[in-house]
Amino acid sequence: MVSMMMQGTTEFIAPRVTLAGRGTTAKLGEYLVPRGFTTSSVLVVVDDHLRDNEAYLRLERGLRRAELSPTVIGGLGTEPDDGRIDEAAERARGVDYAYVIGVGGGSVMDAAKMLAVLVRNGGGAADWVGPIEPPGGIAPLAFVPSTCGTGAEVTRAAMVTVGGAKRISVSSRYPGGHVVLDPGILDGLPAAVIASTGLDALAHAAEAMMSKDRSWSTVRNSVSAIESLVANIEAAVRGDRDALEECFYASHAAGLALNAGVQLGHSVAYCIANVVHVPHGIASGLALPYCIAYNSRALDGSSTGKVLSRAVTGGLGDTLSDASASLDGLLSRLSMPRSLSDLGISASVAQGMADTCYGDYPRPANPAPLLLASLRDLFAAMHAGDLQAAFSASPGAGDGA
Repeated sequence: MVSMMMQGTTEFIAPRVTLAGRGTTAKLGEYLVPRGFTTSSVLVVVDDHLRDNEAYLRLERGLRRAELSPTVIGGLGTEPDDGRIDEAAERARGVDYAYVIGVGGGSVMDAAKMLAVLVRNGGGAADWVGPIEPPGGIAPLAFVPSTCGTGAEVTRAAMVTVGGAKRISVSSRYPGGHVVLDPGILDGLPAAVIASTGLDALAHAAEAMMSKDRSWSTVRNSVSAIESLVANIEAAVRGDRDALEECFYASHAAGLALNAGVQLGHSVAYCIANVVHVPHGIASGLALPYCIAYNSRALDGSSTGKVLSRAVTGGLGDTLSDASASLDGLLSRLSMPRSLSDLGISASVAQGMADTCYGDYPRPANPAPLLLASLRDLFAAMHAGDLQAAFSASPGAGDGA
């Protein structure tokens, strides 16, 4: 059993309707029509590689059967920046959309969130970062995720690259009114994408588990997601369809756990993204065992630390050292980079990344405080691939800034 002491009031935001199962993309239109909008127009923001996917084609046909008029926007690339999003907004503006539907991976769903803001408000994507309350509101959103990793369909955040750096737009209205979880959309998903997005989902669940803002609901979603992902991700990468579906649903649970927020691991991942171009899940997966180590003095021996370790190790370990080593082994078996030097990052650049992490990506809900000296030690350990040094970098929860 998980014992969870909640501090004060917690908030758990989830979609109003979640459709799950093969073939469910065809049904989304039926669920959107009864809302009684005065317009039949919907904006569909889609990953280009899905245009010929049968699950996506069923979605388009279902929208038209429901007498909705889709305007389809693609061409956003793998990591949309504010320039591409602004160009898409210019093409989309001037129409009153009943819904904006994001179909694809996390980057496209985040782009859909930004477009839901921009079609009802002025400015560009760069004007809507940080916590936002747009005066024109946000168009209603629906999401169809196409990977087994991001959980963006249920999160309050939209990541956008502005001036080469990752920035975050935050609104409680981003989680979609409707989410469609159709495993058929995963057909043909490359093994490398399964691995990287699955690692990102694992990072989401573990970071939310460690968050000081965790709650009864987020912990249970975290544990479920972690257990399913560590049990299935390797088989999914090898082509096991049932294992892939397990990872797909687990990534959704990990997204729900993100009501507690991502923590230090994602700050590190953003610092990596600012320096080298790698899939986000590779960066967050690399960071995870080191960030568990960084948090060890704050969590080891606690009920949270034990539950996290047991989930990560399949019940074989009780300490965060066990969890960190188990994750490092998983990265090795998946042939993923395990150090900053594996990514071609020099020691001096790694030290600069520590300063950026401290200055640009604070995490007040991280269990251990983000101290500059400790972060420099952490990034040095990550560069060297030295997990033990990362444990030595761990400050106590009560250490000062």
